Amino acid sequence: MREIWKYILLFFALLLDYLPADSQETSEMIDRLMNNYYQNGTFNGAVLVSRNNRILYRKAFGIADREWNIPNTVDTKFRIASISKPFTALLILQLAEEGKLSLKGTIKEYIPD
Repeated sequence: MREIWKYILLFFALLLDYLPADSQETSEMIDRLMNNYYQNGTFNGAVLVSRNNRILYRKAFGIADREWNIPNTVDTKFRIASISKPFTALLILQLAEEGKLSLKGTIKEYIPD
């Protein structure tokens, strides 16, 4: 189950460019989708979607601590394990596409020390 979320998050990152320009419509679309995932028992967590430094959607779903029945909030701290790797890969590829970074370069070219 964890493995599929990497692909879902990458899908959302790519989809953001194709969402409606109207932030209200985008927010409603994301809310319907995330509520569907939550109600089907396939999502428990927090979602933050922004475009051009503007928050389009911010909401938490489910329980953070089942023993104490503490709900998730948008400020809940999660153990993310390796989930940030696909985001890093996506950002690196975008920088390479813009010519700001070389995929064949070494880290020393960008961080000399």
